[in-house]
Amino acid sequence: TKAIVIAQRDEWEDHYRLMESLATGALVLTDSMIGLPQELVPGKNIVVYNSTDSLKEMLTYYLDPSNDRERLSMAKKGWEVVMGHHRTWHRVEEMIFGTAITAVDHVYDKAPPPRKVRSKYKKGSVGMKLVEIPVHES
Repeated sequence: TKAIVIAQRDEWEDHYRLMESLATGALVLTDSMIGLPQELVPGKNIVVYNSTDSLKEMLTYYLDPSNDRERLSMAKKGWEVVMGHHRTWHRVEEMIFGTAITAVDHVYDKAPPPRKVRSKYKKGSVGMKLVEIPVHES
């Protein structure tokens, strides 16, 4: 997909749909909002249109093969913003620490491998409690 167009209802800005679109790596064109999410800058990593005429004009421009380099650069920068600042754990980190701290400046780093655990329930004085037991590979 070269480009994704987002059209949101008035006064109902769905950042979830916007973030999913940016995460695909395609160029994202969105209608204007009261405020774009953090780190998104029109003309740098996202395209904002104000009317159907401006949308047609921008689509024609960015889908022209002579503008592929600009479209791909902007799409990559949009992907980097969403992967570095707008993943689910970033929202959790903001609630706990006041700011996103994971992979903000290192979006290309691989995530650490998952820790293998075996879960079992242990009966306690107040019902059941989930206990994680590390699994050691031999």
